Amino acid sequence: MQRLVSVLGPLAFALALVHPGFAQTCGDGARTGGEECDDANTIGGDGCAGNCTAERELTCALAPGSTSTVQTVFSLPTNLTGQVVLTVGGVRSDLPAAPVPFVIPAARAFIAPVVLPGLATSCIGLGELPEWGPGNAGGGLIDCGATRLGDIDVSVTLAHDDPPPPPLVERSGMGPAGSVAFELGTTSYALLISVPGCVSIPDSGPPALGADAIPCTSDDPSRGATRLAYGSTGQASARVLNPNGEPGMIETTTNGQPLDCAQLDGAASLTGTTLVAVTSALNLPQLGDATITVTLVCGAAAPVATPTPRIIATCAPTSTPTPTPPLGGTPTPTTTAMVPVATATSAPTAPTPSPTAADTPVAVTVTPTGTTSACIGDCNGDGMVTIDELVRAVNIALGTTAHAQCGEVDGNRDGSVAINELIRAVTHALQRCPS
Repeated sequence: MQRLVSVLGPLAFALALVHPGFAQTCGDGARTGGEECDDANTIGGDGCAGNCTAERELTCALAPGSTSTVQTVFSLPTNLTGQVVLTVGGVRSDLPAAPVPFVIPAARAFIAPVVLPGLATSCIGLGELPEWGPGNAGGGLIDCGATRLGDIDVSVTLAHDDPPPPPLVERSGMGPAGSVAFELGTTSYALLISVPGCVSIPDSGPPALGADAIPCTSDDPSRGATRLAYGSTGQASARVLNPNGEPGMIETTTNGQPLDCAQLDGAASLTGTTLVAVTSALNLPQLGDATITVTLVCGAAAPVATPTPRIIATCAPTSTPTPTPPLGGTPTPTTTAMVPVATATSAPTAPTPSPTAADTPVAVTVTPTGTTSACIGDCNGDGMVTIDELVRAVNIALGTTAHAQCGEVDGNRDGSVAINELIRAVTHALQRCPS
């Protein structure tokens, strides 16, 4: 049986599942019954969880398989490295059947920037959802009580109508012990600049990186808006009906993995758990309608402090030794140069997009052999790269479409399409082609 939750709000779906016994007293400022604390609110992240139990932190160190994927007519996956921290309550001694609430503090999460050398830097992170309390990017419930938690599987459907209706969110199903249901605020944006070799002092770096000259930090001038995603350790699916106003559907389905309830004491990192969150979006710049999937695979690693997201080396002066002048000669002055003194932290580059739709032949502009295209992927010469042109480019790389259908994707005119040329085409889709 499915339960419609088109508007969830702050733990709205979660509180409906929590035993009503403590809801009557938890948050009144007076410690009673099985309460371990009561700070006059039911918002977690402040040391006292939403069920009035003491909080502890569970660190999810992101392991291989952690990705953020935008699915349009093709797939754009990005590998994630870093960590996400859950601030978790405990099982109430007087209400052992009740699930355990948790929140996800935005400031304790760190997802490393993804650098496309020479092209751009992609910033993916967590954004605050005010309804979950100050500083929190979301939260939900963990089923470690005596009864199973319902509404584990989640589905989000959005239709390309005018005006667009609110998303239809449905939860259903029953999960095993350790199941999780949650909401999550996510952000993503691209800095259309490659990372410089080093910067000498604050404010000396590219303006797109902000005063600290570090990408993907809070002072970046252009940051993405927070998007609400719906999560689970069960099955999560997102779909867009009539994408881009055309008949059909874009759909993504993924599966999570429940956690080990023995790890709730916070003594070690959260391992063996996969949290999945999905949402649907309309009219993304240069991409159109899409589904977005975030997969957080918690790996075996010791708890770590939140890393500093510095991927730019700082610079320090170094002197070139002055050679000994010949007898009677003039000494050569010492020269000073700025050189890197710290190794930049690198992040994985995004994998090559995989096609999910066949191409449609169109008239193309062909650059003579031996020249280099100014706008790789711009098949019709209109100064931009569109979704259908990206799909055509991928199909040419795979050999399923003739090279002549879009000679512009072959940047060096060697008769084949390489990975770096596909990456350039994606970059030109995210920004205007060079003039």
